[in-house]
Amino acid sequence: MQAMYEFQARNNKDLTVVKGELLEILDQRKKWWLARNSAGERGYILNNIVGPVDQEPVENSMNQAPSSSPGLQQHSTPVEVMAWLRDMGFSKM
Repeated sequence: MQAMYEFQARNNKDLTVVKGELLEILDQRKKWWLARNSAGERGYILNNIVGPVDQEPVENSMNQAPSSSPGLQQHSTPVEVMAWLRDMGFSKM
């Protein structure tokens, strides 16, 4: 699979990936998939950040954060998380 979006690991069980990176999916039984990158690093990623290898990462779609939107970090505040979710196209529950 190919990472369609960047993902920053939030703990030692997650895997940080960059958009376009190729990943081997080792376990996809849950919402968080176990993946391995080309360096052999393993960790969990959200299942909705990857797509088929032949699919190009989508630019400027509703699910793509604008380039000016900061990525989430382990120390991100709740306000920053809410802004990121809104930028990613998520709506209030």
